[in-house]
Amino acid sequence: ERFKAGELTIYDEIPGWEVENFVANPDFQMYEFTTRSWTYVGFNLADPNNPQNAYDEDGNYIEQDPHPILADVLVRQALSYAVDIDAVIETYKGGLSVNIGAPTIPGYPDYNPDLLIEFNPDLSMELLDEAGWVMEDGDYRVCRGCAYTEINPDYEGTELALTWMVVSGLGENFENYMNFMAEQWRAIGVNIDAQFVDYGTVIGPAVDAQTFDMYYLGWRLGLPADPDKIDIFGINADVVDAGYNSGSYHSPELDQLFLDARNPELTDNCNMDVRAELYKEANVILNHDLPYLFLWTNKGFTVAQNDLENWNPAPQFRFQNEDAWVVKTN
Repeated sequence: ERFKAGELTIYDEIPGWEVENFVANPDFQMYEFTTRSWTYVGFNLADPNNPQNAYDEDGNYIEQDPHPILADVLVRQALSYAVDIDAVIETYKGGLSVNIGAPTIPGYPDYNPDLLIEFNPDLSMELLDEAGWVMEDGDYRVCRGCAYTEINPDYEGTELALTWMVVSGLGENFENYMNFMAEQWRAIGVNIDAQFVDYGTVIGPAVDAQTFDMYYLGWRLGLPADPDKIDIFGINADVVDAGYNSGSYHSPELDQLFLDARNPELTDNCNMDVRAELYKEANVILNHDLPYLFLWTNKGFTVAQNDLENWNPAPQFRFQNEDAWVVKTN
């Protein structure tokens, strides 16, 4: 209100519900950008009943028990293709987000618009059939030769059921599009139990302890938005109650790409163009393996009064040339 009254010169990252008051308004200057955050659905690839670190105390790699459902990449792909991300953005988020498909942000060197997650429920059902999760008489699929029967033959006939933890208390609209996503999973035969629970006492502890199936959260990156995600997806980050790789996703190939991108001898002394190609390769792997369902980054808006001259904003540096700003008064 103080900005609208002319008492403030600039208003950074206005909330979404205020955007319509400024769009195409000749009284203000507006700058649109993508924020340095992105949201996702996290999948647990390891057995939530037996969480383990990637390495034991002597540094030996531990072959962890797989999650009976989500360890199969076909299932993770099926769950991802079943969600109409663009419909969520348009219907529930007012078009104020951007589909990403990988852990990167438009405008950054590692971003690839070809990696968006396509909405294809028919493909989802084909993938589940291929994975040995089939429809029979009920509403939900059951295991008929799914991958986990190689470990436990008694798993045959088990229903495809997953618990999805979502943060409570974020408003009716948020709950509506979370329920919309859950219904899309149910439509392909997955029995999703969407639980709206407190982050601090339920989701956070479960994620840290690696005792979950699925959860919804987001990452807010530093400045600049670092394309190196080894601390999120690296094998060394799979540490119960301590590491960020709580889903126990292990890809030596991905780790090596991140390590190579840090190596001056392999990147022409850390040339960003050379590093970006390695990060793009990493994003292709993540887009295929889908340890997360990568959803969207939000749009941001900064507005300034018309009398502010020399304002030259950049996506993450809206105040970059503040020393050159001029406001002329009568």
